[in-house]
Amino acid sequence: MNIPSTTSAGRRLGRALMVANAAILIGVLFGQFTMTSFGADLNEGLFAPLAGGLSSIPGMVSVSSRLTDIGKLTVNYGMAIGVAGFVLLLRRDWRPPAFLIAVMVGANAFQSIVTRIVDGSTPTGEHVVGTAGPYLSGGVLRVIVLGGLIAVMAGVSRRDAYRIAAGLAAVEAITRMALGRHWPFDIAASIPLGFALLYASLEFYDTIVVPRLKPEADPIVDDNLKALAEH
Repeated sequence: MNIPSTTSAGRRLGRALMVANAAILIGVLFGQFTMTSFGADLNEGLFAPLAGGLSSIPGMVSVSSRLTDIGKLTVNYGMAIGVAGFVLLLRRDWRPPAFLIAVMVGANAFQSIVTRIVDGSTPTGEHVVGTAGPYLSGGVLRVIVLGGLIAVMAGVSRRDAYRIAAGLAAVEAITRMALGRHWPFDIAASIPLGFALLYASLEFYDTIVVPRLKPEADPIVDDNLKALAEH
């Protein structure tokens, strides 16, 4: 088993931090664009056709009202805490569950920071079902980060974890748009930013958490260590 050297680990963590910081900058700049005359007009112009078209599909609003809760803040915290408790019982190691909770808190903080800086508007009108939210869509961002990280912690490969995250993002994005709870650009921005945070989280997990686990106590950890050695 090859554990990354200090230099290699430092480089990976450095890249992860750069990606996370770039995500904040890009998220803010894109959000500011959606508030300009051109960006705002385009955003609002796309809203009615997308939200109206999706909500007109029979049963879409009813189904979306239920499915969209996979990105609800309280549900995400409950999911993170529940999985963390299960992992703690399974592995008898505090590091993975603590890291999962920290990522959940970090993802929520990321969304709050960007939302506060941008201070965007929220949709109103006949296409809004429920409570609309500002830029950006925290639900889409969180399901990407949490879904991908939990998948990797369960022994899924990174490639498949990204696919799972993409599937969850698609469900959350479509349901949020069908309910008219975000402007189109709010949702569109959340997807690449969510994957940027997922990448950064997995780099930290592979570099800091995984090498400190005991593979003989858990075959899933051993698989992750082998994947890390081949990365």
